[in-house]
Amino acid sequence: MSTRAKWRDHVHAWRASGQTAASYGRRNHLNPRTLSWWAWKLAADGESEQGEDHRTRPSFVELAPLELASGHFELEVTSLVIRVPFDFDALALGRLLDLLEARR
Repeated sequence: MSTRAKWRDHVHAWRASGQTAASYGRRNHLNPRTLSWWAWKLAADGESEQGEDHRTRPSFVELAPLELASGHFELEVTSLVIRVPFDFDALALGRLLDLLEARR
């Protein structure tokens, strides 16, 4: 029996007994900290006390790339309306807005 299987059996018996780790450990000549660690380790690995793997398998959803909408959005600056295409150059728009701000 592997070390993991041995500790899995002890963790199962300990849980079924309703005893504390210290009490179960004393009666079975086990270090209660080691028993608690194995209980944590088995749970962290997604393994039940019966040795079954309960980790969920990763699932992936395929996503289709979004098409960029053609068109524009509008900025209203005082009496001006600026139509900006969705694929605008941010630096150029920033310079334009700076110029308009300076003209106010």
